[in-house]
Amino acid sequence: MTARTHDLVAMMLPEGDEKTFDAAYAKTDQGTYKLNAQGEKEQAELDRMVSLPLVAIHYSHQVPDLDLDQALQAYQAGAVQKQQILDMLDKAKEQMGDMGDSIVDQQAISAARAEYEQLGYNLSDIQMRYLVRIGLTMLGLAALGMAVAILVGFLASRTAAKVGATLRAKLFRRVVSFSDAEVQSFSAASLITRGTNDVQLIQMVTVMLLRMVLYSPILAIGGIIMVSRTNLAMSWIIVLAVVVIGILIAVLMKVAMPKFKIMQKLIDRVNLVSREMLTGLPVIRAFDRQPFEEQRFDEASTRLMKTQLFTNRVMTFMMPLMMLIMNGVSVLIVWVGGGYIDNGTIQTGDLIAFITYAMVIIMSFLMIGMISIMLPRADVAAQRVNEVLEKQPTICDPAPETARDAELAGRTGGARIVFDDVSFKYGDSKECVLENLDFACEPGQTTAIIGSTGSGKSTVVKLIERFYDVTCGSITVDGVDVRDVSQEALRAQLGYVPQKAFLFSGTIQSNIAYSDEGMPEERVELAAQVAQASDFIASKAEGLDAEVSQGGTNVSGGPAPAPGHRPRARHRGPGVPLRRQLLGAGLQDRRGAAPGAAHAPGRQDGGHRGPAHLHHPARRQDRRARRRPDRRPGHARRAHGELRGVPGDSDVAALGRGTERR
Repeated sequence: MTARTHDLVAMMLPEGDEKTFDAAYAKTDQGTYKLNAQGEKEQAELDRMVSLPLVAIHYSHQVPDLDLDQALQAYQAGAVQKQQILDMLDKAKEQMGDMGDSIVDQQAISAARAEYEQLGYNLSDIQMRYLVRIGLTMLGLAALGMAVAILVGFLASRTAAKVGATLRAKLFRRVVSFSDAEVQSFSAASLITRGTNDVQLIQMVTVMLLRMVLYSPILAIGGIIMVSRTNLAMSWIIVLAVVVIGILIAVLMKVAMPKFKIMQKLIDRVNLVSREMLTGLPVIRAFDRQPFEEQRFDEASTRLMKTQLFTNRVMTFMMPLMMLIMNGVSVLIVWVGGGYIDNGTIQTGDLIAFITYAMVIIMSFLMIGMISIMLPRADVAAQRVNEVLEKQPTICDPAPETARDAELAGRTGGARIVFDDVSFKYGDSKECVLENLDFACEPGQTTAIIGSTGSGKSTVVKLIERFYDVTCGSITVDGVDVRDVSQEALRAQLGYVPQKAFLFSGTIQSNIAYSDEGMPEERVELAAQVAQASDFIASKAEGLDAEVSQGGTNVSGGPAPAPGHRPRARHRGPGVPLRRQLLGAGLQDRRGAAPGAAHAPGRQDGGHRGPAHLHHPARRQDRRARRRPDRRPGHARRAHGELRGVPGDSDVAALGRGTERR
């Protein structure tokens, strides 16, 4: 600045500010004053000090009867006191009203431009250099923001993927630990939906939370800070807009949340109907029930469609209403701000800046509103997943220090299975399926349990395998209660062939060696031979490497168990093989075996101890004279050889192992 401006500014400053001002400027050889190093550090404070004096100096020629040069001479001569000059400036500032500081700042810029022009500076070059410097800074910040956005997206995606993988792993481990009772309480269709669709929703919302919801408060806080630095006279408009947005989101969530909860259950229903149709497709076609099944699926799908349409229609109101609020806020700011500008309270630049910052604040709440569309479904999905994770299995292993695994594993020779006054009922059922069941399966014998369909023969096998725990009484294997050993140790002694054959996708060899992937091929072949699957395997060009589709759908119904269903139970050399099948199939299995090949003691099939066979009788045309057994499980027990005369309307369960073929 010029020497005249420097002296006039110093005259108009309080004594404390005058000392700071003098220390911040150094006199040049041309007689002007230039900001020194100390002044550059205190530039913000200096701007506050010199704004009003610069405006007074620059506009003094517009005030009649005001000669600042004469006032300076009088001040330097002591004729005018500093306090008199300060009082004059205060009165001038009071006349500007509440927005005096803002007006002074705006006019101080023009005064500074005039001072630079008076010193001969080229303001165009100065402004261009400033614009280039600020532009490059903005480009650098934009590039940094892009890199950070990419990094945030990468980290958010990895985090969400890890969350999804962890949830699926926990769900899988929990479901695998469930007994049949827990699985039935949820249903297989619901468990599939919870492990796929529900986890995917949680994963998607996790990405949105990390990318948008955490970013929105930063924008809002930054906008509020900038508004507070610009003008607070219209801040009530922003508060009003935020309150309206909050009320809108709350109302939409109140309406849509119940439907979101229903939607996941409807997805379970569609999944259940689809699985039933695909699984029972041959039966549906055989009985010509396609129209009925189509109607079932159409009803489930239509209910889901209507629920989704309702929720989507509710949520479609959100964005138009949000944009209406945003545009309404802009109009309200211009309308109110126009009155303030007309009164001279704010400047036009302040109004434009206020609109910009207000849009930033409202946009941050709009982003939160967008994510709120997905939050209700994700909340329902999280509750459903958590419901599975919190479900405790009813079948639990004993504590390691009290488990009798070693005692059971150390037994050799025959195994004795004893049912001691066993009663059992499913879930919350009031009636017992089995009552007061008392019998023993002796080593080297076959024990047959005869009963009609639904009398509980499969339940007997499941109790031995400890798929369920008895309601009353106890079951022992070689004197060891099945509840006193771990499930792994118990089932290592048992080979289970369920009533319904099920093969896993893979090869014949992978199905036979299901429990031991490293099983030698010789033992696989031996297990197949024992289960009479050798001829079937030999008929395949690939042999043991022949492909098997899921459920054995590429194998006909007759030999379906042969590729792995029976050998799977045989190859482990279990102490007690358990079988559940049609009586006719069981008899044919024994009749078709080579002498001494299937059940003779001392075979090379792993030394089976007491196989348990559960049979449904084949209907026979020749109704020979026979004795009808008691239908209650456990009360009719006969050797396997006596089962040939069982009536066609009865079922048979055979437990134990015969010493010779019958």
